[in-house]
Amino acid sequence: MYNHTEHLGENDVTWWEGRRVGGIAIGVIQLSANIPMIPGNMGNASTFDFPLLYEPMDITGEMVVSTKPHPEVLKRSVEAGKKLAAQGVRAICGNCGFFANYQQQVAAELEVPFFSSSLLQIPLILMSLKPDEKVGIITADGPKLTEAPALVNCGVTDCSRIVIAGAEDTSEMKKILTTSGTYNPRKFELQLIDIARKMTVSDPMIRAILLECTELAPHARAIQEAVELPVWDFPTMVNWIYSGVVRNNYSGFM
Repeated sequence: MYNHTEHLGENDVTWWEGRRVGGIAIGVIQLSANIPMIPGNMGNASTFDFPLLYEPMDITGEMVVSTKPHPEVLKRSVEAGKKLAAQGVRAICGNCGFFANYQQQVAAELEVPFFSSSLLQIPLILMSLKPDEKVGIITADGPKLTEAPALVNCGVTDCSRIVIAGAEDTSEMKKILTTSGTYNPRKFELQLIDIARKMTVSDPMIRAILLECTELAPHARAIQEAVELPVWDFPTMVNWIYSGVVRNNYSGFM
């Protein structure tokens, strides 16, 4: 699947039966939901400077944003991942942080790397900080993330260095979680800034923030400007993945 061609030579190029597209390195298992997907959201293709291939799953948000893995979500995630791999993608991502509930099981079934959740970045972030410093997670649902196996599945072994703040009680996240088809991004941004400020004032040892939910990513810059800390999210992870699976020659001078 990793055919790289800078120049067409004398040999035939090859394809395989059932492949419909070419030149797309990143596949996304897309939770189908009636949510406006603004730039910055994983579901908005203009978020990235490279194409994505989406494979939708017709399941409810409640099945994914859950404290326990759901067998139907696991089954459909594997099916969607295999469909994406069959189209030649080089890596596959989830589009909801709670897909981390299925990280190991789905990765074991696919022939290409699987990155379920923005939460996978947390061990790397923790390693960059002092031993007593913490990562703050802003999530769609704090109580559910606290109870779910998502963090452990992403390699977070020391939860004493994790501070979780949920947006589940904000008016706009309630609209998102109920897939009402509408929400106010500006109002939501102000609510998220308020959450970020309160959590960092309450615990000054928080030295970085991770945004779990893809609906939070459009507001990453505003959150960073408010608390003056590094902020990571789904797009930072996907851009990193792409930089590894599609390498380009360096150019410059000596």
